[in-house]
Amino acid sequence: MRVSRGLTLIELLAALVIVAMLMTATLCVVTNLCRAEAVSERSSRRAALVDRLHRLLAHDIVHADQYRLTTDGFALRSRAALDSETMQLRHRRCMVGYEVSRIGTRNWLLRSQRSSDGMVFKELVCSGVRAVGLEPGVGLSEKWKALPTTFVVTVAFKGEDSEPEEFRFHKSWSP
Repeated sequence: MRVSRGLTLIELLAALVIVAMLMTATLCVVTNLCRAEAVSERSSRRAALVDRLHRLLAHDIVHADQYRLTTDGFALRSRAALDSETMQLRHRRCMVGYEVSRIGTRNWLLRSQRSSDGMVFKELVCSGVRAVGLEPGVGLSEKWKALPTTFVVTVAFKGEDSEPEEFRFHKSWSP
C-alpha cells in the first residue's frame, strides 16, 4: 500500500465549499454595512438640508408682513433682504418668493428676491422638491394678505415615501 501525501478530491471539494460559504457570508456583511452607511449618509444630508431650509425660511418669515400664493409656491413681502454677495441681512423692503422650478431634468426649490432698490437675485435652495406651500393660504390671488400669526410651510420632496417636511412658525408680533 501506498501512503497518500496529498488531499483527496473529496477533501479538496469540501475545503472549497467551506471557503465559498465563508466568502458569501463576508460579502453579505460588507454589502449590508455599505447599504447602512449609504442610508445613514442620506439621512444626515437630508437633516442638514432641512436645517438649512428651516433657517432660511425662518429668516424670511420673521421679517415678512404679507404673503400671497403663486402657482408653484408663495411670495412674501419683507422688511429685510439678504445681500446677494455677502448673504448678510440688509434692512430694506423686498419681495421674496419660493417656488418649484424645473431646471434640466430636476425640480429645484428656487428662492428669488427683489429688493426695493431694484436688485434681483435667485438662488437654488435644494433639488428634488415636488411642491412647496404655505398654510393657511386661501387660494391664488394677486392681492397681498396679512401674514397670519400661526402657519405652516410645507416642502414635499420628490420620490420619497416619507411625509413632507413641515415647518411651523408662530409670529408673536403684528406689523
